[in-house]
Amino acid sequence: VEADGEDTDVSPGETGAVARFTVTNTGNATQDFDLSVVDLVGGTVFNVDSIDADALTIVVDSNGNGVYDEGVDDAVADPTFIDELSATSGSNSISVFVLATIPSDADPGDAANIRLTATAHQAGVSDALGAIEAESGVNVDAGLQIVFSNSTGSDDDSYLVNAATLDVVKASQVLNDPLGNSAPAALAIPGAIVEYTITITNTGDAAATELVMTDDIQSDLTLETGNYTGEDVEIVEGSSAAVTCTADSGDSDGDGCGLTGNTLTVSIPTAVDADGIAVQTTAPDDVAVIKFQVSIN
Repeated sequence: VEADGEDTDVSPGETGAVARFTVTNTGNATQDFDLSVVDLVGGTVFNVDSIDADALTIVVDSNGNGVYDEGVDDAVADPTFIDELSATSGSNSISVFVLATIPSDADPGDAANIRLTATAHQAGVSDALGAIEAESGVNVDAGLQIVFSNSTGSDDDSYLVNAATLDVVKASQVLNDPLGNSAPAALAIPGAIVEYTITITNTGDAAATELVMTDDIQSDLTLETGNYTGEDVEIVEGSSAAVTCTADSGDSDGDGCGLTGNTLTVSIPTAVDADGIAVQTTAPDDVAVIKFQVSIN
């Protein structure tokens, strides 16, 4: 069965998009299960199918944590079958992930529907897929009869294309000048201090991840340092508290801010997603505000 009860949100051109299923052994004996996945053509799962998912890859949850761990779950020799799945309640289910590549020309609202199928096989040999299970077909006075009403199980999921849409506004204010004037009366003359505010708004339907702002500072300006609690740049993402960072050469201290020549680079601070994985993200309708100051040469 599809594990999350909703579509899997993806972005155009995304690779390794993860859809999650659960396979449960509802029989009364340990079984192997062969796995297969197909891209569905047409129809509706959570959404109407309108595009094709490519490079479909099956990965079995090797450490049982219910989360796809790249380099761990896909490191097993053959990820296309479930080995020795118990029939004992509490240990008879396992997560299976389907990875896909989404077309780069997909539009928001497009959906790719897929189907994962599990087929019961005989167990007994570790790390090897047993023979396909079949009904005995003949009654005998003594002996175990293999009887089933359905030799396969399957369920469907939708990869739904969402996209982040970023709106960027840059504004400036002269804070003070060498004549002793302060904002809003301060003049943009040599020696004046100017604060730039860059506001990034995600107006799309998906989170913007690994969001990085770059700004080329004019040659007649010099970046001022230490004006935000001792550091050079202030960042406020969504409802989070303000954080600051140092615009050092090449971001040698790894705090997300760097200055290379006249180019200032600022990464939006790291957040933690629902699976406990650290990501840089600006959710739909979120606003990230970046401030820094310069002096006029």
